[in-house]
Amino acid sequence: MEEVRVSDVEVCNLAYRGQLEQLKSLVLADKSLTSRTDQDERTPLHWACSAGHTEIAEYLLLLGVPIDGKDDAGWTPLHIAASAGRTDIVRALLGKGAQVNTANQVGCTPLHYAASKNKHEIALMLLEKGASPDAKDKLESTPLHRAASKGNLKIVEILLKHKASTNLQDIEGNTPLTKPISPKIAKQRQPEKMPNVH
Repeated sequence: MEEVRVSDVEVCNLAYRGQLEQLKSLVLADKSLTSRTDQDERTPLHWACSAGHTEIAEYLLLLGVPIDGKDDAGWTPLHIAASAGRTDIVRALLGKGAQVNTANQVGCTPLHYAASKNKHEIALMLLEKGASPDAKDKLESTPLHRAASKGNLKIVEILLKHKASTNLQDIEGNTPLTKPISPKIAKQRQPEKMPNVH
């Protein structure tokens, strides 16, 4: 079986495939490999976060790798872990001080992705570490806009409890509650039919 190659840097491939012992061998020979970037400007930490290899991410963090490095699309390891739903890795990154309000090239923070992908626990962790519930992306959408448009009711509740504004407008002038919303939320917002008493 052919090994998966996602990178032109071997240590990144090892991180993606979860091959901790082989990665350790390379790193022991040359510690600079831990922060080497590949064709996408991703480091081994980016790839470990992408594939969900907590042990590798924790090992790299223990070695003191740069935690907030951006790839060629502006994604940090925290963006990737939050978007992929890697709860344990998000916890480890936050424990090492990862920046929660860093925006990528389209202006999204990790909370935007947690909100749109319905990752409750991750959203809570980010908010507890100071993530802005009102951060705007390049379309001026907030995490609440994203959660509402996807029908992610629990995330909507979490964001509202953390004081997310319902009045911020996106580039089209929609607020999170006026924007065309998913059928799931629309159904929740409809009043119950009153029984006919006549």
